[in-house]
Amino acid sequence: MPSAISEHMNGTHVVPPILRGTVKHDPDFNVRNIMITGGAGFIGSWVVRHLTLTYPQAYHIICYDKLDYCATLNNTKCLDNAHNFSFVFGDITDQAAVLRCIKEYQVDTIMHFAAQSHVDLSFGNSFAFTENNVFGTHKLLEAAVKCNVKKFIHVSTDEVNGENETEEAFTEESLLKPTNPYAASKAAAEMFVNAYSRSYKLPCIIVRSNNVYGPHQYPEKIIPKFSCLLDRGLPLPLHGQGTARRSFLYASDAADAFDTILHKGVPGEVYVVESQDEVGNLDLAHRMLNIFNIAEADHSTWINHVVDRPFNDQRYKMHATKLPALGWQQKVRFEQGLADTVAWYRRWGRHWWKGTDALFKTSLAHPEVGGEGIPGSGMPRTPLIEVQQDRLFAANAAAGTAHVPAPNGKENGGKDIFQDNTESAPQSGFLAPPTPAIMNSIAAETAINLAPAAPELAKRNTRKRARESEEDEGKENQDVSSKRQMLGEDLAAGGDTVR
Repeated sequence: MPSAISEHMNGTHVVPPILRGTVKHDPDFNVRNIMITGGAGFIGSWVVRHLTLTYPQAYHIICYDKLDYCATLNNTKCLDNAHNFSFVFGDITDQAAVLRCIKEYQVDTIMHFAAQSHVDLSFGNSFAFTENNVFGTHKLLEAAVKCNVKKFIHVSTDEVNGENETEEAFTEESLLKPTNPYAASKAAAEMFVNAYSRSYKLPCIIVRSNNVYGPHQYPEKIIPKFSCLLDRGLPLPLHGQGTARRSFLYASDAADAFDTILHKGVPGEVYVVESQDEVGNLDLAHRMLNIFNIAEADHSTWINHVVDRPFNDQRYKMHATKLPALGWQQKVRFEQGLADTVAWYRRWGRHWWKGTDALFKTSLAHPEVGGEGIPGSGMPRTPLIEVQQDRLFAANAAAGTAHVPAPNGKENGGKDIFQDNTESAPQSGFLAPPTPAIMNSIAAETAINLAPAAPELAKRNTRKRARESEEDEGKENQDVSSKRQMLGEDLAAGGDTVR
C-alpha cells in the first residue's frame, strides 16, 4: 500500500517506514468491526497498523483515542486513505461518547489499550491512574455489555504480580501483588474485567506482557528517552545504581501476540506475553552508549546516578505457557530490536511528537518524581499532572458542548512532519461530551437514543479536530517544561523510566 506519509529533507522525498507485525491468521468471520482504545499511542498503534494492513478485506479498525500527551496522529497517518480504518477522538471515561462510537460503527470486538502507563507519574498523582485505568475500564465494560460486544481483550501488564521475590517466574495463575499505584490500578481493572466476565458473561481475555519497546513509543520510557538524550548530546539519568532488570519485547512481536490472541485466544483466559531478553538498566545504558560510538572509558561521564523511585521493583520475570501453545513466538532479539529502535529515533524522533524538544531542554530528567501536594511531604505536585487536570476540569466545565479547548497557536517545539494543510471542516457532528440529558439517562439506566452521526463525523473531519487537539497538547508539553524550570528542580530529581 503506498504511503501518504512523507517529508522533504535536503530536497529528497523521504517516507517513514510503516511498521507492523509479521503474522497473519485466517480471519474470524464472527469479527468485523474492531474498536482499539488508545490506538494512537505506542502499542495500540502497532496493533492498529498491523490489523488494518494485514486484514484489509476482513476487518474495519476503529482507532479510539483522546490524544493524551503520549499519543499522536502521526502513529496512524499512514492509514488515512485505508478504506477499513476510522479514527474517533474520544475518552474512555466519557461513556456517552464510547456508546456512540460502538453504535455508530457496530463494534463487535474491543481491544482495550488505553491507559495511563507511566509508573513514575503514578507516584506523582495516583488519582489520574484510578480515573483512567479503573474508572475508564469500568465504563468501557459497561458499554460493551449494553451493546452486546462479542469479544473484549483487556491489555494489562506484568507489573500486576509485583516484583519477583524469588527466582521463580510468574505465570498466568500467579497472584496479583502490585507494588506501585500504576500496577494497582491495572490490577483493579483486571478485577472489573473478571467481574463482568462472570456476572454478565462478557467474553473477556486478559493479556499481561513484559516491557514492550520499539519505534513510536513516547520518549518518557527508558529506551526512547535515552535515545533522544544521546541524540542531543545529553547524559543519561539512571535510577539508583541501575540494578533493576526488565524483560524487553520488541513491538512487532507484541503486535503478533495480540493478533494471535485475537484469532486464537479463548475467552476467560489470561495470556502472558513473555520475552527471553532480560536486561539490567545499567547494562542497557552501556549498550546504548556503545551504539552512539561513545568510548567505554568515557561511559561513566555520560551516566548520572540519580534518586530512585520510592519503590522500584527489581524484576518482572514471567513464564508463558498458553500463548506459545497458540503458535506465537518471540522473533526479534534485543540486540537487533535495540539497534532498529535507536536508528528510528535518530531519524524521526525529534519531530514525531509535538513539543518534545522542551522535555530535553529542561534541567529535569523526567517529570514524574513528585507528590500530591500532601502537607509535610516537601514534594510539589507533578507539573504534567497539573496541566492534565486543568484540561480535564475545563472539559468537564464545558460538558454539553461539542468543543474541546481551542488550540493555543502553533508555537510548539515539534513540527507536523506530514504537513496536513487541509481546510478545517464544520465540526458540529463531532462526538461531543455528554449532555445533562444523556447523563441523566445513564444515571437512570435507561436506553440512550443514539442519533445518527452527522456528515461531519466523517473520518477526515474527525482527524482534523483531533489534530487541533494534538497541537494544543504540543503547547502543553512546552508549558510543562516551563513549569519545571520555574520550580527550580534539577537533574538529581529524576531518572530513567522503564515503565
